[in-house]
Amino acid sequence: MSSCPSKVSSSSLIFGAGVPKPVLTDEEIKLVRDGSNGVRGILPARFYTDPDIWKWEVENVLKKNWLFVGPWDWAEKPGDYFTIEMFGEPLVITRDKEGELHCLVNSCRHRWAKVAQEEKGNASVLVCPYHRWSYNLDGSLRAMSLESIQGLDKKDCGLPQLRLELWNGLIFINFDKDAKPLAPQLAEADKYIKNYGLSKFKFADKMPYESDWNYKFSFETGFEAYHHIGVHNERISEAMPPAAHRVIASGELFTLYGQTGTQEMHEAGVYHPFGTPPWMDEQRAADRSYDAMYLGVYPSLICFIQPHQISFITTQHKSVDRNQSASCISIADWAHEVPNAQTLIANEVQFMKDVQDEDTLACTSLQAGVRSSFNKQGYLHPKFEGWLHHYYEWWVNQIQKEE
Repeated sequence: MSSCPSKVSSSSLIFGAGVPKPVLTDEEIKLVRDGSNGVRGILPARFYTDPDIWKWEVENVLKKNWLFVGPWDWAEKPGDYFTIEMFGEPLVITRDKEGELHCLVNSCRHRWAKVAQEEKGNASVLVCPYHRWSYNLDGSLRAMSLESIQGLDKKDCGLPQLRLELWNGLIFINFDKDAKPLAPQLAEADKYIKNYGLSKFKFADKMPYESDWNYKFSFETGFEAYHHIGVHNERISEAMPPAAHRVIASGELFTLYGQTGTQEMHEAGVYHPFGTPPWMDEQRAADRSYDAMYLGVYPSLICFIQPHQISFITTQHKSVDRNQSASCISIADWAHEVPNAQTLIANEVQFMKDVQDEDTLACTSLQAGVRSSFNKQGYLHPKFEGWLHHYYEWWVNQIQKEE
């Protein structure tokens, strides 16, 4: 009995086979890890422009770590699905009849046609449009059209699956079957956000765009508040000044930093536009040290968290300086019930889009400037960007992992 090639193997998913590991000099490593005269450095400029380095990152970093792909309610109900493409791999995220989420390779086992054609939808089964082979929502082959092929084992002809974890309402996938589970690695961050009930937040809107820059620039821009006095100066520098931010918690895979809001802005309702959340007691409501938090999960998730909303970026990776991204926002379930909720939600959505327009300017400028032959390594402001050091050191660890 023959079987379809449905197992996900490392050889079947190689994007940049034979690409050598990028080399960091001792001086470059020292500047990242230890700094010089109290000032630490960032990754060398070539890590944002070199196609071969990017291909190595795909196989050895991105595909071996947890990649954020969207919120839980993009596939909220049984039968819901949404499609993405990652490093050229067509994927579909489904919720089966039992309510379980799956990440399936969106390619028919018969002759490789894309099975789910739409960006999103709801279906009881997934049907390939080419010859109408059909698949259950867990990826198993339901039926071959007309009649079964004798000698081909139907049980082995399901759509290949990638690992998937749902953490606080956020969907992550992993190409590496041996990767460590995600949730235990984020347990320390959980302590600070568990009361928010992120798994019940409802998706409100998104702003899709072609991100014509290296994916690391999106992460780094969202992972420091120093640029609030730059591209965001008129919009948020007063409410979210760089000096008001500090690290809350960190682990091998993440850093959570936050802001202590000003008393004036707090009293004006800037940080709680929907009012005090029902889960928040009087003492916590008066504590301005957690008015806004930013969570970075390496290498893919950067999000902005407040009691009433979470804003995040999804990235479908295409090349070293071209990706398909979307800035998105979800709103707390309880916030939908307050008076004038729709107007308040519209304000939050517009704020998210305005901030992204400014970040797009920043990232576009970064990619345009990073190509200069005079660029070697940049530097971090120790007071306003210090926690970015943890991220860059994580990258050095990934490169040195097998040495």
